[in-house]
Amino acid sequence: MGLNQGMQPIAGYNFGAKQYPRVTQVLKITIYAATIVTTIGFLMGMFIPQLAVSIFTTHEELVNISAKGLRIVVMFFPIVGFQMVTSNFFQSIGMASKAIFLSISRQVLVLIPCLLILPRFYGQLGVWISMPISDLIASLIAGGMLWCSSVSSERQLPDLFIPILFRRDTYVLLEILTEERLSREIQLCCNFLDGEIGVFEQLFGFGNYHL
Repeated sequence: MGLNQGMQPIAGYNFGAKQYPRVTQVLKITIYAATIVTTIGFLMGMFIPQLAVSIFTTHEELVNISAKGLRIVVMFFPIVGFQMVTSNFFQSIGMASKAIFLSISRQVLVLIPCLLILPRFYGQLGVWISMPISDLIASLIAGGMLWCSSVSSERQLPDLFIPILFRRDTYVLLEILTEERLSREIQLCCNFLDGEIGVFEQLFGFGNYHL
């Protein structure tokens, strides 16, 4: 929650300022940090479940049952951070409908049906496995929506960033805003690349530019 709250204003501000590389950077950093946090929880649940459960109860039988269940519950915990960050990311860039959908997908749309169906077939085990199943499905949905949004945004003008591969393994993010600005952006990039004008001529078919 703290990571998401820290990401939202940064991502929202840079998205509004059309600083899209910064938006991508803050998203990646937050996902990495959230994955580290949830992985720590996963390791604790797998290797010291009794110690984690004993914080809340000292009843021996309850501790043993809960410890077994905890190992199942945290099975896909490392990817939960990604799902939560993605949901808050859509909220920070103004895609409220996607953010709401992802927020309820894990705990409502997937978990509740699993809790209603799986215990009928697997008993108590069905209750435990409902949570990792909901974590996995919700994370896959979040990943799919994030990928689709990325592909969709790449096809839209004028707010389009095209990654172009040059010689010397140099990547340049070229922001296409208007027809008039395109030539100026090409000239600036060519100056930066010290004569890589032939790449632009081949890609865009524009006339000669003098460096």
